[in-house]
Amino acid sequence: MPITTQFPKPNSFHIFSQAVLRKHRYARDRKSTQFLKILLEQAQERRSRLRAGTIVWRAQLGGASMVIDDQGNEISIPFGPERMKPRPGRASEGRANPKGISYLYTATHEKTAMLEIRPWRGSLVTLAKLKLMRPLTVVDCVVDCRPKVRPFKGVARHEWDQSVWWDVGNAFSAPIVSTDDSADYAPSQIIAESFMLNGFDGIRYRSGFGEGHNIVLFDLHAADVVGLRSLYSVVRIDAEFRIVGDSSQR
Repeated sequence: MPITTQFPKPNSFHIFSQAVLRKHRYARDRKSTQFLKILLEQAQERRSRLRAGTIVWRAQLGGASMVIDDQGNEISIPFGPERMKPRPGRASEGRANPKGISYLYTATHEKTAMLEIRPWRGSLVTLAKLKLMRPLTVVDCVVDCRPKVRPFKGVARHEWDQSVWWDVGNAFSAPIVSTDDSADYAPSQIIAESFMLNGFDGIRYRSGFGEGHNIVLFDLHAADVVGLRSLYSVVRIDAEFRIVGDSSQR
């Protein structure tokens, strides 16, 4: 069915986000309700089917230890398969999930999965291969081209929807840092829950690190660990910087 409703403003996600963060989190005003309605309508056009048997990847910091002799010497080995999936009801705050509700975060590439857990040089990383156990339908929040003009008042009318979906995707892909307030995740958590309650199995979004995409699955049983798990030691992490401001501009 073709989309008949467009977002009323290019910064509709920002308006929704501020309402959730500053005004009313557990109830919706008219504008927030309308935003979610339009988002869900347009999500039907962003459906992406994943076949059963599709391979995804998941990484965890660290590894297990194994005693190898009578002197108690140990070697590091990959975590067991049970450690590579979150425990139900024991989740910390995430971009898509609230505390206590576990979702399965995966990636389409091995390196992407490892970079997403923010390893440091010398750290150990366990990488696991997972297979989708059934066909899934996810909302594709990957937007290939960011609207060329910011601030929002300069975005052309035909780019308004693209601008909103860019912001939605960025809300999921923006790296979580230790200084984040857990309340900052509320807008994307509400959106994820809305997708789940309307029949979607997960969300695909761009990674903030490396190639590939992330796929968060609402059902922990939608994918299972298959094959060998690998233990990596981080040798080098590259970073690139560009200046966006300096003291001379103040």
